[in-house]
Amino acid sequence: MELTEKVERALRNHFQVDHLDLSGNEGITGVMVSPDFEGLQPLDRQRQIDRALRDRSMKLTRREQDRVVFIAPFTPDEYGPVGPVEDEEDRDDILAGGRACESLPDLLPKVESILRGRFRIDQLELVDDHGIYGSMVSPDFDGMSSSDRVDLLERVFRDPGAGLSDCERRRIRFIMSWAPVEYQAKLELDSLG
Repeated sequence: MELTEKVERALRNHFQVDHLDLSGNEGITGVMVSPDFEGLQPLDRQRQIDRALRDRSMKLTRREQDRVVFIAPFTPDEYGPVGPVEDEEDRDDILAGGRACESLPDLLPKVESILRGRFRIDQLELVDDHGIYGSMVSPDFDGMSSSDRVDLLERVFRDPGAGLSDCERRRIRFIMSWAPVEYQAKLELDSLG
């Protein structure tokens, strides 16, 4: 069984999943939408995902668990504003600057530049695995709810000053936003294994 299939099975076994999009070229990344995340802070959502992956009945080895780079957790309400529009989801025929939407090699550094220009960044990790995924740590997120963070990132990427085309914005799948104290707690949790 492929690793993405094992991860999907573990997540679907533990959560009511409205949407799950996993890809796994360099490691498993993806987006999961579940009402089970309602009312939970980002760290608690990650803890639930980690528990689902560590469940021994799912038979994911420690090495396989380590290959899960990042799964972005959304509630249905949060995903609505940033998720793919149904008729745009798989339209690789849309062009951006004469290039197919599928191949935008300059997008990763462009997104990094936009984020560094708008936020005070303590840490930023982005990957391009059939879309931009990642996480960022910024004190600008202190005291903000998850949905407020999603809204803020959406506004930043839609700002004309960002210079992103519609095609480029659709390629930004998810960027997890952490306040420094949340990220530190996540690292401590990860170290416990």
